[in-house]
Amino acid sequence: MSQDRQDERDAYRRRIPVEDLRMGMYVCELDRPWLETPFLLQGFPLRTDRELETLRQLCRYVYVDTERSEPGSIPLRHETSIPLPASKTKVAIRETPANLAPPPTEPARFQDHLKKAARVRHKTHDYLRRTLEHVRLGEMVDTAEAQQLISELVEQVVEAPSAMVWMTQLRNRDEYTSIHSVNVCILALSFGRYLGLDKEMLNTVGMGALLHDIGKLCVPLEVLNKPGALTHEEFEIMKSHPAAGHTLLCEDPNVPVGSLEAVLYHHERGDGRGYPRGLSAEQIPFTARLVSIVDIYDAMCSDRVYHDGLPPQEALSRIYRLGGPALDRELVEAFIRCIGVYPIGALVELTTGEVAVIVGLNERQKLRPVVQLLLEADQRTPSERRLINLGSSAWRGHKDAPAVQRILEPGALGIDLTALILEQTEQPPSATKPEEMRQ
Repeated sequence: MSQDRQDERDAYRRRIPVEDLRMGMYVCELDRPWLETPFLLQGFPLRTDRELETLRQLCRYVYVDTERSEPGSIPLRHETSIPLPASKTKVAIRETPANLAPPPTEPARFQDHLKKAARVRHKTHDYLRRTLEHVRLGEMVDTAEAQQLISELVEQVVEAPSAMVWMTQLRNRDEYTSIHSVNVCILALSFGRYLGLDKEMLNTVGMGALLHDIGKLCVPLEVLNKPGALTHEEFEIMKSHPAAGHTLLCEDPNVPVGSLEAVLYHHERGDGRGYPRGLSAEQIPFTARLVSIVDIYDAMCSDRVYHDGLPPQEALSRIYRLGGPALDRELVEAFIRCIGVYPIGALVELTTGEVAVIVGLNERQKLRPVVQLLLEADQRTPSERRLINLGSSAWRGHKDAPAVQRILEPGALGIDLTALILEQTEQPPSATKPEEMRQ
């Protein structure tokens, strides 16, 4: 068979748990060799109860050819049996702002932090791109590699939290899918660190955040990439992705229960209007509540095929209004304190007339962050990009001490933060093919 023909065939293969099989589905591959089964043909349409029962006894999942299956046998949405959460992990929340210490202002140390953060972020992004492609072809998710990457991300969030959060400014409209998942993972780990979660819990949160949207690979591209509003039927298809992601991961012993809960329930809302189950606030597990807040925040801030990203302050304002009935009010308010009045990555004009970018926060002086100068007062690029801690004790008693005067719109004055970060971390620009996904 030619490679083109093989690629065409792979596009119609879908991995289905045996409990979700229906009559008329064309079973084209098993999770074990055909010779270990009583089936005479390597590929057949499912027509009898005996065939169905045999598959359920022998296999955990099979691959179905959607093109050769009978009309109506493949559901519009990937249906699966989802139990209500039997128990939720008890998590002690203790806000610890000191866990998100500001970055060093020595240029060499600051750049070292950025480079380390960029390396692990680049590795994680590369893993996500490969994983998305593998899932499209019906392959399994390599969660062992994900576990290793999460551990490295946790280490960097502990060592250089500001640098890791700054990496979330590396956005690309054409790679929303993978970049969004990496950003949600980084932000969820930073938020978890702020909440005082231990490393085991951080790893659980990180795994759920990194793979929270993996089920969108089971949704047709024409729905995912549609630039306009979805129809009711299309939205029902879109709503299938948490269950599909859960199905892809639930048989893997490497995935903690809390991570699976984040994948399955990150679109649940406390007012009962979420999906897939319409859970009430007390039924939504902690990891799902945390990841849902971060997911919404990064989605609002990102440029996508159907809208431009919002400034961080506007996104936080909208999330605050969702707190209470829809989102966990306590966690929403803690997240806003974690992100700060002047979020990392925000462009600001100082009282000196200079333009800078926020690169770190000061725990005790939230209005006086750490900044990197980008433009002089006369709008010229400085010979070196100095780092200034506006909250430093060195400014005490100085009546002309610089301070933030106003926040600028993203991209103001032609400043490209992605190019700035790539320049300082010596990371190559992305050259992968476009991919888009809806929130």
